[in-house]
Amino acid sequence: RYLPDPTGKKEQGVRENLAFEALTINQVGLSAVDPFRLFTATESSLLQDRKAIISSQPQPVRLLHYLINSVSPPVLIAEHCYLLDGATEEVMLNGLAELLALEQEGSWLSLERTFGLTGFGAKIFQVVTGDAPDTSMIASFADNIPKPLKKKLLLDLSNLDIDLDNLEGMTFGARLPDGSRSLILVSDNNFKTDIQVTQFLLFRIFTPE
Repeated sequence: RYLPDPTGKKEQGVRENLAFEALTINQVGLSAVDPFRLFTATESSLLQDRKAIISSQPQPVRLLHYLINSVSPPVLIAEHCYLLDGATEEVMLNGLAELLALEQEGSWLSLERTFGLTGFGAKIFQVVTGDAPDTSMIASFADNIPKPLKKKLLLDLSNLDIDLDNLEGMTFGARLPDGSRSLILVSDNNFKTDIQVTQFLLFRIFTPE
């Protein structure tokens, strides 16, 4: 369902330049050869899931969960619906840019990035599986969007009063001097160094006692 229609009709598959974008792993074993979990998601909805992208409306995205091991091909464990936030009218593009697996099974951080008349925007969410069903056998979400993964807004970066670029990468960094964990965001300048920059943002993760 992710591949374009071989007849050339734009009725199914990923949209142009909005295919698989987010990628993260969760190492569940103790050694490098032990199996691990891999999660990936499309940047926007598939053609058969939403006929037209309207940035002000939530968009259903498919998140895939694989088990990777060294002795056999990857095994698809499940697929879930991730619902992108609707954006304001001046936003032209809204997408799921990145995922970051957390230690607790079935939980991630997600990075949603927007672009529009006022520039770039980005939000970080905490995401959990909850009771979201497996959607791997559902051919289309067009008539009925399945129950999505649960998510909670952690940070709207537009509130930081800094000029944001095209933030698309997110990873944990080294421990900070106070022992707390760090989070790093990085932008993609699209090779347009005359109008964009490669931006790194460093955050401290606060964990309540």
